[in-house]
Formats: sequence, structure tokens, C-alpha cells
Amino acid sequence: MARRGEIDLAVSGDILVETCRILHDKLKWSDERVEQARQEITGFARVVTPAERIDVVEADPSDGRILECAVAAGSHVIVSGDHHLTDLGEFRGITIVTVAAFLETVQGRGVERREG
Repeated sequence: MARRGEIDLAVSGDILVETCRILHDKLKWSDERVEQARQEITGFARVVTPAERIDVVEADPSDGRILECAVAAGSHVIVSGDHHLTDLGEFRGITIVTVAAFLETVQGRGVERREG
């Protein structure tokens, strides 16, 4: 959806680093493949630099990086499968929803979901 310009996707440097670490360490992607993914993501996502550190999720402080990015981006919605975030429900006026709930909302607005 972000590739097609249907939504504005924001990421921060911390999120990119963590994404690349997971792709390499957990999914065993090669360095070349990880770099290609990083370049692709930065090609369709808006990279923001958070101005503040947010540590409100005691059970998983790294979740604060997602909140920091959303605040810096002026986001309206955070889409996450992380229950620490979805349990918050909202943060500083930013709604936090599951992927399923987001897709249901987007489809209800007439944005057609296409595979690929």
C-alpha cells in the first residue's frame, strides 16, 4: 500500500536498523539482500528523525522507538502486531491498531487491497 502511495509509511533510523538486524540475524538474509531491502524501504517510506526519547512500555522498552517515530511523523495510526503497543490502544492521540483492523478500516474506505 505504501509502495502504491495509498498510505504514508514513516520509519526512523532505529526502526531501519532493527528491521535489518532481524532480516539478517533471525531470517538469515545475506548482507546484500538486507541492503537491498533497506534501500527499497527507504524508497517508499518517509524517514523521520525523532526529537524525543519515549519509554512508556515497561515490558519492552524498544517499543518506544515505534512511538517516537509515529510522534515525529505526525502519524494518525500505528499498525502493529505487538500486543504491548496494541494494548495501549492510543498514544498522544495516535490510534494503535492491529494489521487486521487497519485493513478492515482501509477497505471500508474503498481502498482496494491488491496482492503484491
